[in-house]
Order: sequence, then structure tokens, then C-alpha cells
Amino acid sequence: MTDISIMDSEDFKEGVKFFQAGNHEVAAVFFSDLLESEAFLAEDVQLCRSWLGLSQVMGGDQDGVVFCRIAAKEGKPPLQIFLNLARAELACGNIEKLMQAVEHGLSLYPDMPVLVELHDKYNRRDPSVLPFLKRENPCNRWLGVMKRRLKSGVGKSANQSMVSSTMESARQSLRR
Repeated sequence: MTDISIMDSEDFKEGVKFFQAGNHEVAAVFFSDLLESEAFLAEDVQLCRSWLGLSQVMGGDQDGVVFCRIAAKEGKPPLQIFLNLARAELACGNIEKLMQAVEHGLSLYPDMPVLVELHDKYNRRDPSVLPFLKRENPCNRWLGVMKRRLKSGVGKSANQSMVSSTMESARQSLRR
């Protein structure tokens, strides 16, 4: 590895240009060739791996998302890697994985508007029942399950449904 920045490489610029033009297969070839050259800094390899994965996913090969995931797990990746991973997960239809990527990105870059926007757009979770505890805390998890059951009506006892039907029949008799 040398001290050459991958972003100064003509092949990298060409790969990004082809990607932006929608020619994802050709872009993937440029990024793959760059990874094989091993002439760049480790941080740059992460970025190139991320672009390769996104190019493959956008070109129809959903296995490319693995490259994006690997790039996002190495050290403190640049913001672009999280954006590429989010786009790849979204293209694969993995909303849960998309949210994991966005939340990981927000833990490193909390003030990035694009990550906040993605989080707000695709977050399907209700807020924690006890916000001062982590979402994974057993109390929060159990209370969340109970809250969902109450909302959906699952687990209503026979007495509750009997009381509601009695109340309804009483209302109908009063209307007569």
C-alpha cells in the first residue's frame, strides 16, 4: 500500500462517473480493478469496497450489499460509506438493515442532515416506553410488547370482551 489517495485516481473518478450515469456494471468493473491493485490507503480501500458493493446492487447483484456492510464495519468509516450502505440496503428491500446502518451512521455523525432525514423517513419503531433506558433493556422490551398487545387488542381477557358487549347492549337498549 502507498500513500496515494484513491480519490485522485482516474479509475475511481471514472467509476463514480459511470455510476452516476447509471452504468452500474461498468462502474463495478472500475472499482473491482482498483481493489485488486492494492496501491491505496486502507481507508480508501473501504470507500472503494463500498462503491463496488453499491454498484453491484444497483446492477442487479444483491450480494454486493455484503461489500457495503464490510466497509461500514471497519474503523470509523467516512459518511459516504454509510450513504452507500443505506442505498444498497434500500435497493435490496432490507428496511431493518437500512435502519441499522443509519443508526450506526448517526452514532458516528449525529449532526448529518441526510442521515437524520433517512432515519425519519424509514423509522417504523415507536419511541421506547421508558426513554431513559436503552431500547434493548428487558423492561423496555417487555413494556413494549404489552403496549403493542393493548393497541392491537391481542390478549384481551374474556371478561373485558364480555363487559364491552354488555355495555354495547345497554347502550342500544337505552336508545330504544
